[in-house]
Amino acid sequence: MNKLMLLLFSILFSGCANTPSGNSSQIFVFEGEFYDKDTTAFKFDRTLYANGTDPYGVYNRENGIVPSEKTATEIAKAVLIPIYGSKILSQVPFRVSLWNKRYWCVRGSLKKGWEGGTFQILIDKVDGKICSISHGK
Repeated sequence: MNKLMLLLFSILFSGCANTPSGNSSQIFVFEGEFYDKDTTAFKFDRTLYANGTDPYGVYNRENGIVPSEKTATEIAKAVLIPIYGSKILSQVPFRVSLWNKRYWCVRGSLKKGWEGGTFQILIDKVDGKICSISHGK
């Protein structure tokens, strides 16, 4: 399971890599969809964590799967760029706060004199789940 988590995070963060400007080389290869005959192989139901058990070590991490504001920012970029495009990078500096010691809130900011809205994304610190995504007008 640790290998699967490592693979998922490496895929997630590889999408954050920037290519040098003017370089049109491909930075990833899509290998197609994956199907496994074992229908339980990818079952990530929270019922696995009943009775205080944590078979994959997700909920026993002291600082959670998303331990820092830097990690939360990288996840936010990886999720938001495919949705809103690279224009969200113009909303730097990103404002990051920790709500209720549990949820990272990453928000964009507008430059002085600009009009419009900014993005906001909530990420669960414990398991990395995206709780909400919004963009103002």
